[in-house]
Amino acid sequence: MIQPIGSITKTRRYLEKITSEGVDGVLLIDLDASKSQAAIRRTGFGPDNASKVYFMIQEMEAWIISQIDCLSEYAANEGYIRKRESEVMKNNPLIKDKKYEELVKPSGLLDTIFRQYFDVKSTRGGKIKAKGKRYSKTQDGPNLVALLDVELLCQEFEDAQRLFRYLYERSVEDIRTT
Repeated sequence: MIQPIGSITKTRRYLEKITSEGVDGVLLIDLDASKSQAAIRRTGFGPDNASKVYFMIQEMEAWIISQIDCLSEYAANEGYIRKRESEVMKNNPLIKDKKYEELVKPSGLLDTIFRQYFDVKSTRGGKIKAKGKRYSKTQDGPNLVALLDVELLCQEFEDAQRLFRYLYERSVEDIRTT
């Protein structure tokens, strides 16, 4: 389950809750900093919880931008209108040849890309209008993350590799105990 939690304070409370209730869960959160800050931030959750904290560097949107073509599938499912159909999104100068973990404010870039390539229809006063689709972290983000290719994520992002290795090990452990 992908569930937006909110602030770092709410995240810490959520971690305390799942730990106290014995829930075998993990937190996947935006680092909002460079990759070099991951270890430092992870220790801020306490030594017992460090293995349960995984970061999307800088933000979740870097993962989505790394597989930008998923936007087309998502947009089609949502009924958005594609603009600039002849353009390949991954060739957009905002992201082409960039290191995804080094993107500054990927959520802003993703919002810009959404507005450049997709419109939403709205009806007002009996008239149909189309305007650029704005990206919403809480509405669009979880749905887009669900479309991502795990193998490609693990090749591109170290914490994705850590996360899926942990999940795999937990599933093997669960199979052995049943």
